[in-house]
Amino acid sequence: MKRGLIMENFKNQSNKKMICKRQEELKQMKCLSMEEVLKSFGVEVVKSGSNEMFKALWRNEKVASVSIRQAADDVWVFKDHGTGVKGTNIDLVMKITNWSYIETVQWLRKQLSFFSFPKPKKVNQNKETDHKVVLSNKWQIISNQDPKYLLGIFENERHLSEKNLKELNIRELNIKHIKSQKNYLLAGHQNIKGGWELFSPKEKGFKSCIYPKEISLITKESKALIVAESLIDVISAKNILKIEGDLLSLNSTNLSKNAGIILRERKKKYDRILLCLDKDEAGEKGCQVLKEELSGLGKIERYDYQHGDDPSEEWIIINRKIRDDK
Repeated sequence: MKRGLIMENFKNQSNKKMICKRQEELKQMKCLSMEEVLKSFGVEVVKSGSNEMFKALWRNEKVASVSIRQAADDVWVFKDHGTGVKGTNIDLVMKITNWSYIETVQWLRKQLSFFSFPKPKKVNQNKETDHKVVLSNKWQIISNQDPKYLLGIFENERHLSEKNLKELNIRELNIKHIKSQKNYLLAGHQNIKGGWELFSPKEKGFKSCIYPKEISLITKESKALIVAESLIDVISAKNILKIEGDLLSLNSTNLSKNAGIILRERKKKYDRILLCLDKDEAGEKGCQVLKEELSGLGKIERYDYQHGDDPSEEWIIINRKIRDDK
């Protein structure tokens, strides 16, 4: 009898902990910078007096009439002054995307690791050794050098050469995780806003970033543009297609709209735009957005995979087949 009561109490305590954890996570989602959430969907926030405003995508309005502000409890809220509708980040994303509540929460959960970082600060920089310390509330970059220890992994597992890595400006980073105080050796590159895209060179390896999150663009004044979800996918696609071109990494399919905005700002035009996104639901949605956003900038083509589900996997399989045929 006592054992049954103990087990029941244990289950109740576990359920309470899970509920508290869930509520805490939802609160964190609501406290994410609403401006950064809007930027992920290509929505510009403008100043109007002391207010921050944006245009309601759901009404196709020409003059911004939706205000955003951070409440006393740190939760961000919006108010559509045209309809009176208001809500948190969850309501906002559902309204912009027409996603379900579950889809919205899943997306915001992924963004917690992106938007929670403060702007990177560079301190104690030594020009002779190129030693930099970049701080965020999650990672500390201790050293930054050309790939040396990781080069063999790139060559053996990704089939990418040292020349490929130099073209992408991939760096080998000694990184400390602030909370655990553990050190990691990771690869990384900076996006167009100076944030760091971090990843393991191993196939299907770890990924993270240091805020701000944005696309990466390598321009060569080419007549072709290769677009993929990561810089490794981009260079793999370039190797497969055997063409020279500007290279654009979305770094997240949620930044697909940003690609069009940034290319138009830079007055880019191409003969060919090759979309090499993953062959999954997120990749298909990203391609649909890109076809709209890049319309008029060049002839858009979707790469048709023969072996894998993304350019990196395709390139790996091609090289394995070449090796096996020898």
